[in-house]
Parts: sequence; C-alpha cells; structure tokens
Amino acid sequence: MHYTRRCLDGSPAIHLPEEDGSISTIPTSSTVRWLGVYFDQKLLFNKHVTKIASRAEAAIANMSMLANTTQGLSHYYL
Repeated sequence: MHYTRRCLDGSPAIHLPEEDGSISTIPTSSTVRWLGVYFDQKLLFNKHVTKIASRAEAAIANMSMLANTTQGLSHYYL
C-alpha cells in the first residue's frame, strides 16, 4: 500500500505471472491492519475509529443483557 494524501488512487494492482503462463492479479485493499490498528491510504483513522466504536457498542450491548433487571445477574455479581 502506498500512503499519500492525493485524491487519485496511488496503489495499482499487482500482476504476477504464473507458471502456466497466465497472469494473476492481486487487488489493492482500502485498509491494512497492522498491530491492531487499521491504516488507510490517506492515513486517516476513520476505519479504525469505526471498527473500535462497533466493538465498544457490542461490548455495551452484551453488558446490558447481563444487567437485565428481570433475568440478568444479581447486583452482587455486577
């Protein structure tokens, strides 16, 4: 991935020749995950923030199911 602030796509697809004479194409990705952080081509962290926010929302939803007043855990265990 090439990191740039230009508007144009700076990462062309990679074309590799195969043993049988055909050419395989490796498409570029819009984001790369490296050490748990999502990077995009313009080094904006919008994708990373979106992913982490969705994980946090899922964790809150799971905790709210556990803290249900009718069928959830008791206050001692919460």
